[in-house]
Amino acid sequence: SNIVDLFDVVHERPAGKPNKQICMIMELLTGGELFAEVVDKGGLSEPRARDLFKQVLFGMAYCHARKLVHRDIKLENLLLTGDKQTLKIADFGLAKDVSESAARTIIGTEKYVAPEMLAGAEYDGFKSDMWSCGVCLYCMTECRT
Repeated sequence: SNIVDLFDVVHERPAGKPNKQICMIMELLTGGELFAEVVDKGGLSEPRARDLFKQVLFGMAYCHARKLVHRDIKLENLLLTGDKQTLKIADFGLAKDVSESAARTIIGTEKYVAPEMLAGAEYDGFKSDMWSCGVCLYCMTECRT
């Protein structure tokens, strides 16, 4: 899938520290953030943006089919493999399972957030994720230096 793999979760107490901490062992993606690729190239060609955006949508479809909304889709959370051909969604720190209750919390990165999220009322997390995906596509193709 186009989601960063989580291999293990380790609970450990670091030497000299009173509290345990959680360490997540995740897939290493050496191609960097999509943000860096867009900035380095001064924007992406349409074919390149289309290929990467399709992978974003596959990743979102995987999440949404499982009633999980990401709520922080942005170029910085879209990572590339070493050959820069495969994109994976990362950073699920703000994700929410919406199978039981709708999303209400205003979170995410301001420039990527859907307008209805800013209203503070209940919102459709699936639609707000799609808004953020659209902002990413716009940035990929139109944010030229």
